[in-house]
Amino acid sequence: MKQVEFILSEFENGSYGVLEAINKLFDLPMGKTVILEQCKLYLDKQIDPNFDVKELPSLNIEPPIETGLRSGVSVDSIKNPQQKAEYQKLILKNKKQSNYYLKQIQLRKLLTYLNKSQLNL
Repeated sequence: MKQVEFILSEFENGSYGVLEAINKLFDLPMGKTVILEQCKLYLDKQIDPNFDVKELPSLNIEPPIETGLRSGVSVDSIKNPQQKAEYQKLILKNKKQSNYYLKQIQLRKLLTYLNKSQLNL
């Protein structure tokens, strides 16, 4: 189980793409059925059932309206320290949402490939 978890965690961290992760998993010295079962156990814990693919993260974040600046400007463009801090928080929150979104998409993609692999056993 540790080998499967390691490969899947490396996949989640972006070290492997979907196909590379699949190849590494199926190169492990154990049967495909065991690998698939372990993968599904892992993925069941990682995949958020409440994830909504339609809730896309923003490409650009709007700074506080008081700044009068456009969406996506550099944090350094904001002179007021409170507004700058608020904008940095919004950017960080969006970055976390983007990472979450990407992770959920990738995990589902991997699960789809694994399900297809199971059909070929």
